Formats: sequence, structure tokens, C-alpha cells
Amino acid sequence: MESALVVAEDQKERPLKLAERKTLPHNKPAFWSSKIHGIPANYKPKEHVQHKARPGQTAPAVERRTTAIRAKAKEAGKLVPRSQASVRLVNSVTAELKRKVIQDYTPFHEKESTILMRTFELFDHDRSGVVSVEAFQKVLACFEIEADETTCHAVFQKFGCNQLGQLPYDVFTRTLFTSANRLLAWTSIKQGVPFQDSSQAIQQRAENEFRGKIQTGRFKCLTGLYTPSDWDSRAVLERARRRPDAHLELDFVYGYAGNTKFLIEKGQRIDPQSSFVSPNLFYTSTREVAYFTAATGIVLKWEDSKEGGPAKAQAAGAVAEERESAPPQAGRKRQRFFTSHDNDILCLALDASRNYAATGQAAPLKVAKGVQSTPTVSVWDVHSMQELATLEHTTSKDEPTDSIAGVQAVCFSEDGRLVISVCRNTHHSLFVWEWRTRKLLYRENTCQGTPPCVFGIKWNPVEVGEGSKQTKLFDFCSFGTKHIIFWKECPPPKESKFKRIWSQDAGSFLNKDNPKGTKSNDGVDIQDVLCVEFLPDGGVVTGMQSGDMYMWQAFGATNLDASSSKSVDKSEPGKKVRSGVDMRVIRRITVPSPEKGRPPSRAHTHNLTVLKLRAGGSAQGTLDLLSGGGDGEIKVWKVKAGQPVHYGTCRIPRVTKRSSKPLIKALDTFPASDEVVVGTDKCDIWKIELERSGKDLVLKEGKLAHKSRQLVVKGHADYLRGLDAHPTKDFLMASACKSDRVYIWNCKAKEEVAFASFPGEQAVACAFSSDGHRLAVGTVAGKVFILSDAAQTPEQEEGGWAGELFPLRASQTQAARMPIRDCVSEISELRYSPNNKMLAVASHDQMIDIYNAVGDSYVRLARCKGHSSTVLHVDWSTNSRVLQSTCSARELLYWDTWWGYDDDNLGAQPRRRIGLQNIEDQRDGRWASWSCTLGFNVMGIYPEGYGTDDINMVARSPCHRFLAAADDRGGVILYNFPSIVDRQKHYWYAGHSSFVENVKWIKAPMPSAKNPTGGPQLLCSAGGADRAIFQWKLVVDVEPPEAAAGGASGAAITAASPEPKRLTALSSPSFIEQRATLAEQSALIQQQEEELESLKRRVARHEAKRTASRAPLDPVAEPDSPAEAPSASHEAVS
Repeated sequence: MESALVVAEDQKERPLKLAERKTLPHNKPAFWSSKIHGIPANYKPKEHVQHKARPGQTAPAVERRTTAIRAKAKEAGKLVPRSQASVRLVNSVTAELKRKVIQDYTPFHEKESTILMRTFELFDHDRSGVVSVEAFQKVLACFEIEADETTCHAVFQKFGCNQLGQLPYDVFTRTLFTSANRLLAWTSIKQGVPFQDSSQAIQQRAENEFRGKIQTGRFKCLTGLYTPSDWDSRAVLERARRRPDAHLELDFVYGYAGNTKFLIEKGQRIDPQSSFVSPNLFYTSTREVAYFTAATGIVLKWEDSKEGGPAKAQAAGAVAEERESAPPQAGRKRQRFFTSHDNDILCLALDASRNYAATGQAAPLKVAKGVQSTPTVSVWDVHSMQELATLEHTTSKDEPTDSIAGVQAVCFSEDGRLVISVCRNTHHSLFVWEWRTRKLLYRENTCQGTPPCVFGIKWNPVEVGEGSKQTKLFDFCSFGTKHIIFWKECPPPKESKFKRIWSQDAGSFLNKDNPKGTKSNDGVDIQDVLCVEFLPDGGVVTGMQSGDMYMWQAFGATNLDASSSKSVDKSEPGKKVRSGVDMRVIRRITVPSPEKGRPPSRAHTHNLTVLKLRAGGSAQGTLDLLSGGGDGEIKVWKVKAGQPVHYGTCRIPRVTKRSSKPLIKALDTFPASDEVVVGTDKCDIWKIELERSGKDLVLKEGKLAHKSRQLVVKGHADYLRGLDAHPTKDFLMASACKSDRVYIWNCKAKEEVAFASFPGEQAVACAFSSDGHRLAVGTVAGKVFILSDAAQTPEQEEGGWAGELFPLRASQTQAARMPIRDCVSEISELRYSPNNKMLAVASHDQMIDIYNAVGDSYVRLARCKGHSSTVLHVDWSTNSRVLQSTCSARELLYWDTWWGYDDDNLGAQPRRRIGLQNIEDQRDGRWASWSCTLGFNVMGIYPEGYGTDDINMVARSPCHRFLAAADDRGGVILYNFPSIVDRQKHYWYAGHSSFVENVKWIKAPMPSAKNPTGGPQLLCSAGGADRAIFQWKLVVDVEPPEAAAGGASGAAITAASPEPKRLTALSSPSFIEQRATLAEQSALIQQQEEELESLKRRVARHEAKRTASRAPLDPVAEPDSPAEAPSASHEAVS
């Protein structure tokens, strides 16, 4: 019998070369020989594969022509009709047959193929080597398997049949008992993504039938990919060719631009620290806070927590101050967003009414070739978040090579009509705009140097003089690196190309009337000016880089008005116009020492970064000057006789006692109140309410007392990459940044609930265990720390992810050493296995370490070697036996992680296969997560113009319907999952201004009796250098019922309402799936009830007929219906 499986040597065909394995419709099945078996069914010669359109012939005409040719072949009996049986049904029948033959019907001394061949020969009476569908059904019946005719036809098509629809059973037997890896050699090869977004029906049918190998292509995966063996290609491709039926809405942004995004080259900061001192935090007219993060303008509104009232908040603040920890955060928070920028926002300003905002951005990174990159200033409404004007800053025609890298500073005029901006270019050009008409009024160069040399610009609202002679000494001033320039409008000269011009004059750091060493010039040095404020008497106060506060006063010709022309120099047209205002430093403002005999100290220890003048808060008639610096202190100065006098100090607490003091970045006060909002370089926003008694602020032991101190917004202070969601708790996630911090967040309350510090380390990756009780943290130095949710200190009353967390030590676990230190390079990815017994650690060492996580032993089990570059992503299979990984060299490898153990007895069997590369077929693998950017399910994630390195991370949604991707262009992309169509349709969302390093779906609550809609499905993205986490809400698009039902009415409704209705309350995909299942069950129940009612009516009619047959015949009575009349009369007669 085995001889039937052997083909004669002269009848064998030559081996199929790799170049001949193309995706043509006339490829033959595996083990098919034309000399023996003839031409296979549905074989189409090359001229009949696809007919090209003739001149003037459309695509439908080509399709009709091809259909006519196939119909003629079908009439001649040379074409077998395609079966509509599902692929899974065919696979289940063949798999059951293989199992039955091997397990139940094969003795030890025979082969499986011999038993099956013998069975086929029983029904092959003429020994032709082929069987019909009826004979194949009898063969299946011999093995107690039932299959209908449609399923058998599908089996014939899969394994190959001749033109008469008969199955060569030797081909079927050899294919059935051949390993999957060997059968892959018979599949066709497609260079690139085989599935396109095409509207031609012929091409779509050809793509739906593709079952082969995919190699190279636009995504350039060096590892060959294969289509799944049991996938429903038609349904999957139909959905993949559409846009997702859901969209993302920005819900919240964790972070604040308290630090600049800089590059480090040879240990030097290209973008200096002083370049971000321009204020970017303001109160609006409705007592909300406007600020920006990354490329997003934000307006924050919060509601204070009512639990405990002000007394509880004050007590909590006192305890927090004593323990050096953050006080309770603000209550409910809401944010509105302005997302018209496409790169980093560098500056922000509000007008005097606090209703309009102006934001300037850096130049766009991606522009077309030959197109100039122009940064813009956007003016928008802080209430409606609508953009009102866009002001483009182009290079000057006189200096075309002086490209503008961004807008460094911006401000409004006092009446709100003008917008003044300073750019980041070599000459630091100043622009004056009439923003409502988008008209450029004036342009001038301020200073020359490596940008940024100008740090800020501010309008002067103070007028000096008496009565009708009141005038301004100057209109506005610009300041920066060792300079301050005062600008005043003057009549333009005849040769000027601008109708309005502003003259300029630099301030002098030395008082020329007094020699060096006198009291007025004592301690005054030429240094960087970081901030400026104007006093009511015309004086100017500036904050310096050393922490000093300088007082400036005007000398000389100070009463020039706009109609005067004395300050205009007409002798040299190219020379800058001077204002004639001589501003000089008159004194250095200091803080008196509390001890007698000691010299006074500087205003701040270093970097006086912000100054704010307010009208005495709730007390009328008094002026307070608030200052903030690099020492983390806010100082209040009483303005008396035009001179600031120190009154009291309030400080921002540290996160821990070991952490550095926060640097005050921005500060603002709300009019007629004692509330102060503060931004720090830790990317945090604080709200402080000072305590007042009468007209003065309350002092306690020399410090300003406060009613409450709340952390409104918490952010990250360094590069952010690590992100993971808790597997069991709803709305809980963890983040890791390079500022030696790991945070635990509550996405529903939008606040930090726990943190951990790693002094001297830089955290870059984190991952929760499968049960949620452990958190692994990877660092740049290659160390891995393990955090636990159990109580570890006496101060902690109970466990849970709350408060300050501490890493596990060797004495608390079975490990000999903690932290884990087997890697010497940066950790790139961490992932626990689904059974929670192993931890995979991928690093820049080009290896993956697998650890035993049972009992917190963390003993290394194996080291996976084989990648030729940095390992980027890893994913576990659902059974924890296979690990897939990708590297920056575009390799997709699989690793065997099976110990050879019994799950109930770890270590009972030797670890034979763990850590070895798995070469088996993984086309049907099931994965617990999907973060790898290479693979069959993510072939189409590269839009037009994207390279292989432009996608950093992907994440599959919990419902397996959507895929989120993070790219290098500051965007988050939403696809349908799987993404297998080339350049698949998607939605792209802006907001980040840096490489988006990570995306994760957050666990949402399932629908229940108390919460029938469940929770919203959230997605979080980590912004890398912009140090922000963006929280997105997935909103499912719900079509109208008529449109979903289809038909003419549905099409009319769809055309009338192009935008589908959005159901934001039911945004959980799990709820959508359960609702669909419930609808199917309800429809089934309704159908059964209708059938039951129909059966009851039939029984009632039958009983009525029986009663009528027994009663005396009434000639007047008529039957109920014509259909019932014959049967009734027949029964009566019988």
C-alpha cells in the first residue's frame, strides 16, 4: 500500500525554484504532478488570468469578459464551482480525520498514510487514483465523521482536484500527513504587502484567495511572513479596507512645559536652560488656567475636593510640609485643548482681558522639498478653543539664508490689537502684527548671536506724568542674554517701508553718574535678564540669572511722545532708530538678614525667573510684587515709595527629602484674590491660596501662611518612555521617566496615586505582572527593580498601589541579589508571561533574558541569543510557551519558553528547550499582547512616506478590534486590527511634539447591573522628549438603525447625514461586543417565540378541525380560509 505514495523517478517534476513561486492563479497544489494527475481544477492559463482593458474599455467591461470566459469553461465541464464553506470548517474536518486515523485506527506496525490509502482504495473500484465527492463522504463515514457536500467540495479545492471535480487521494494523503513547515515550501511568494486598498472586484477576489509567503516589501521585515491557515480572508480584508468605526478624543494631558526640549551633544546643552523662562502659565477671565504642553494648548478647570473642607486641606498641607511630600491633589479636573500647532509650542501670552491667547511654535520639521519652513503664531479664544488668526513668520528678502527656527517670545499690546513676537534666528527678528487683519506692521532685528538670545518680551502698561501730559517712557521691552532693549513708537522716516516703526535703546547696567563701588552700583554685574515687571511710578524691575533683582530708572530725554521726531536719525537710512530713553540700573534689591551684623542676601539663591505685580489681592490700595526663582521659593515684596521691600516667603515642597528643589518656571495671580498658580521645572502645576488677615498676609515664623496648597497637574521632569497598564485594576497605569521616578496613575481621577524613587538611576521601562501585584522597572544601566503592592513600611497601614513605594530587597525575596544586574546596557522592554511565572527582559545587549518569577526568586532561566541589533519589543503567546521579538535590524524571531515542566510542579522536569530559537510555523500563533511593529497582523501600519523606523510602538486593543500606533512625527494612529492592507486607512491624531515612544490601552470596567454601559476605553501615549502623557478616549461611531439595516432607505439616510451619530456614553468596545451578542440572543429568542406562537395557532386550528368533523354538518357554515376548506371537507367526508 505504501507504494501508492511513491512516484516513479521518471515521473517526478523538477524542484520549484524560489523565483518561480509567484502569486499567479495557475499555481498547482502541493505534491501535484501534471503528468500523473493532469490539470488541476480552476486552472487558468496565463491569457485567461486577467484581461487588460482595451482602448476605450472600462474595468466593468473587463470583468464581464472574464466572467463570460469562465462561464464557457464551466459549461464544458472544465471548471469546478467555488465552494462557500468556511475555512475553519474545512480545517476542523481534516484535523478530525487526521486525529482519528492516528489515534484510533492505526496499529503500531503500520503507518497512518497506509491506513488512509487503504480506505480510499475500497471506494476506488476502477483503481484510477481519484475519488468523487460521494466516495469521499463514505471514506469520512468509515472514520465516524460527517460532512455535507459543500464542505467536501471545499476540501477538494484546498487539497486539489482535477477538472472533473475528483480528488487524487494520494495527493490528499501526502498533504494531510506532511508537516506544516514543509508545506510552506509549496506556497507562493509575494514581494511586499499582498493586499491593496483597491476598488476593483477582480483584484480583491485574487487577493482574498492568496495563501502564501510574504517577503520584504515596504515594511522590510527580514523574516518571511505567512497568512494564517484558518483566517476568514474575505471578512477580515473587507473590514481592513475601511476606516475604523471608532475615533479617539483627547481626554486629559499629564504634564506641563516646565522644561525645554533640548539636545545633548558632547556633554553640552544645545538649547540652554535659560531659554524657557518666558512665562507660560496664566489665569483666564473665568478663573481657569491656560498653559501648554508639547504642541497642545490647554485650558484647565478644576473643582476643589469637598471632603474635609478647607480645614482638612490646610492640615494635609501642614503634614505634607513636615514630611516633604506632595499634599492632596485637586478635585475633579477638566481640560480643553487647542491642537492647531504641528511642533513644539515655545511661548504663550494672554491679552489684558484674559480672553485671547497667542502661542508661538517651533518651525515644522517635515516640509516638502524646496518649501520654506515657516513657524507661526496662533491667536485663539480660550473659551471656545477656536483659532482666530495665524501669523506666519518668513525670512527677510534681504537675508534669505537667515532661517527662522521658531518663535521664542510673544505678547499682546495693552489694547489687545497688536501682537509682538521675537523669533529664533541669528538676528532675532522682532515682528509687530495687527493680528485681526493678519497685517505685518513692523519688522526689525534686535541682536545678533546664537539663538535663543532673546528670552522674552513684555508690553508696558504704565504711563507717567500728570493730567493730559501723561505719556509712556516706552511701549515694550525685550530682554535676554546680557541685554534689555526698550522700544518706543515714533514717526516713520520717508524712506521707511513700514507705516509704523518703533525706536529702540539698550538699557545700561552701570549708572554713569556714580562711580564703580558706590552704593548704587555695588554688586551690579552685566548678566542675563530672565524676567521683567513694571512699577506704577515708571520704574522697571528685572530678575537676573544670579538670582539678583535690579531696579531700573529712566534718565535724560524721557518725555518723548509719538508726535515728536527728535529721536529719529535721518542721516543714515540703514541705521537703527534710537528712542532717546536712557534706562539704567540704580540699585540691587536685597533681602535684609534676620541677624544683625550680617550682610543682606540676594533676592533668590539663583535664577530669578518670574516677577508678577498684583494689586494687593483682596485688600484694596496695596501693591505686592511676587517673585519666583531656582530655590523653589515664592517671595512677596511690598511696593513702598516705588521700592520693593521683602515681606515674606512661601516655598514649593520637594517630592521627597532626597529630591532637588523645584525651580519656579511661571507664576500668576487671579485679580482680587489671594490665589497663586505656580509652574515648576518638575513639570508640575501648584495652586496656593495665601492666608490674609485684614490688609496684610499672615506670617508664621517668617513664612507666609497658606489656606491650601494643591498639586493641580503632575508631570515628568525628563525623557518619558516607560508605560504600562494594570492588568486587573480599572483605570490604573504606571510610567517611568529618566528622572529616577516611577509613577502610578489613576486615569479616572486624573492624578498620581503612588511613586517610587531610584536615586542615581534612570528608569526607562516598566511592566506589571499578570496578577498585578508586581511592577518591574528597567533602567539605563541595565538594572531591573521589582516593586510590590504589599505594605513594606510601618507607616503603610495596608497594601495597594498608593503612597511611596520601595523596591524589593534580597532579604524580602528568594533572590540572592536585588536588583537584577545581568545586563550591561539599557533595558528596552519588560514583559511578564500570561501565567505569571516568567519575566522577559530585552536590552540593548541584543539579547533577551528570561527569569523565573515564581516566589520572587528571579533566577535567570535562559538567555535568548540571535538578534543582530537592539531588541525593541517582545510578546508572549497565550500559553506562555513562545516568545516573539523584534529588533532594530528588522528581524522577527520566535523563542521557545517551554520548560518541559508540569504547571503544578515547577522544576520537576529539566529545562530542555527554554531559550532556544523556535523554528516551527507560528502563522496560527495566539498572542497575549501585540507590541511588535513587524508581523502579519501589522503589515499595513506604515502610511505613505513612512520608513521602517517611523513607527515606535503598537498596541492591540483589549477587544482585538483596533490597533494604536506611535510614530516619530508626534502622532498617534488608530487602525482596524489586523492591519494587513498596504497603507491601510487610519486616523492620525496630533498633540505630541516629539517621538511618541509608547502607547498602551488602559483596562476599563466591564458592564454590570450597577454600571450597564461599563467604563470608557482609554488609550495613553508617552511623548518621549515632550515628557507628557496624553490620555485618549475611544468613542465608537454608531450609525443610524436604517443605515445599518441596509436597503434604499438606509442609503438615503446615510447620504443625508454624512457624519454618523456618536454615542459617547457607550464607548467601551467590550460593551459593544456584549451588546451585539445580546441582540443576537434576543433575536433568536424572538424567533423562537414566533415559531412557538405559530405552532400554537396550528394546534388550535387542528383542534378546531377535529371538533368540526365530529359536529353535524352545517351547509350554511363557511370555512375560515380557502386553504383550510379542502382539508376540513375531506376530514368531514372521511
